[in-house]
Amino acid sequence: MMDADRKGMDYLFPSSRAAVEYGNAKGVKATQSDIVFNSPIVLYTHKAVADGLVNGGLMTKDDSGAYHMDMAKAVDAMAANTTWADVGYTAGYGQFRIDSTDPVKSNSGNEYAALLATVLNGGQPATVDSVARDGKTIASIFAKSGWMETSSEDSFNQFLTLGVGSKPMMVGYESQLLDLAVNQPDAFKQIKDDVVIVYPTPTVRSTHTLMALDEKGGTLLNLLKAPAVQKLAWERHGFRAANFAGTDSISRFGVPGTLDQIPAVSELPNNDAMQQLIATLQSTQ
Repeated sequence: MMDADRKGMDYLFPSSRAAVEYGNAKGVKATQSDIVFNSPIVLYTHKAVADGLVNGGLMTKDDSGAYHMDMAKAVDAMAANTTWADVGYTAGYGQFRIDSTDPVKSNSGNEYAALLATVLNGGQPATVDSVARDGKTIASIFAKSGWMETSSEDSFNQFLTLGVGSKPMMVGYESQLLDLAVNQPDAFKQIKDDVVIVYPTPTVRSTHTLMALDEKGGTLLNLLKAPAVQKLAWERHGFRAANFAGTDSISRFGVPGTLDQIPAVSELPNNDAMQQLIATLQSTQ
């Protein structure tokens, strides 16, 4: 239930409403549409990096042991070409960056781009005008990562495999580490004391939307929204329930530094702003 490859796609849907808007524009009428699963966008890093960035002031660690990234400070640091050493991680090489998947081919990268655009717009959802103003800055932040994977699963596996020297910090879904803890416990045990989950402030929620085009599609949609399926998606794969109900504490996964409630979540930009953002990033690749 990880994010699939999206090779060849020239559009992405940050929300259920955006998917419906796009479908309507293309003459595709959904009989029903709704969010079936969601997971907040988080950052993954290593303990040495996290502790360095806490000392440097970009991140904080609360009393529960959860790490938080001040995204306004992080965006300013990346836009200013600040080095890892400047932000507190003295063993880091080169400029401070947060790696992600390709924002025009993968949903997690796309939503990270939306988050950057919103932060640059003073914390308000980005608009077509603000994207036009900030597009070059957003593109320059992505350019720091060089080549980007098109699958969030591939990116996460590379992060786990290559270690701190290759990917000091990356964008991902909260569900990825929770899924690993449940379904690959031996692998999780090996990285548990090193890999750190970081909650951006603010963050955005990644929503998995299903559009039903006929009666059979509506039956599938209703099935996926059923409490038993929502409970299974949470317990086995770490997806938070679409209706925010029916799930127990995140402590069930045994993953250090996780939060039951996400304190600061931004609304995503509307579809026009997102399509403008994708077009801007495509033009710079």
